[in-house]
Amino acid sequence: MSSSEKGIAFAKGGFGCLLVFAVLALLVMMIGGSIRIDLGGACCLFFMGGTIGVIVLMIYNQGKNDASQNPSEIETDQSSEDSSEVD
Repeated sequence: MSSSEKGIAFAKGGFGCLLVFAVLALLVMMIGGSIRIDLGGACCLFFMGGTIGVIVLMIYNQGKNDASQNPSEIETDQSSEDSSEVD
């Protein structure tokens, strides 16, 4: 996984988190409420969303790598797990 992939995932996650916050804020304002956020809160939301984005990318890449394994390797792994089970 290259650093550019991580950076893109971080940015997408951060902006996605801010977008979700904006949508929820609009919904609250439509029903008559009020909402506000300061720069520190926006930065925290961006950082949390970015961190989640990088974690999701790592999980996705791990699954993609596992799926691209040779089927004989997967069968060998499963047969060794089956033989270790004791009835």
